[in-house]
Amino acid sequence: MFDTTGDIYGTTFSGGQFNLGTVFELKAPADNGGYRERVLWNFNGADGSGPLGSVVLDPIGDLFGLTFTGGGKGCYGFEGCGVAFEVAP
Repeated sequence: MFDTTGDIYGTTFSGGQFNLGTVFELKAPADNGGYRERVLWNFNGADGSGPLGSVVLDPIGDLFGLTFTGGGKGCYGFEGCGVAFEVAP
């Protein structure tokens, strides 16, 4: 998902500090044409894991999305059934 300045936001299903997924930002291209990556959130299981799909950006800059698992105990053999999450600036 792109914001109005050209920054890109998304998720990784795995990876990050706990290998349970991340929410990231790619800052708009600098003069050299490259993007700067910044991890906005590392999922730890209790707050969700395995984010799926894209994120949605609201008008004040909060990001919303869903995870595949995490967030609780006991769901079809997984560690939780997933969560709806918000990442705020």
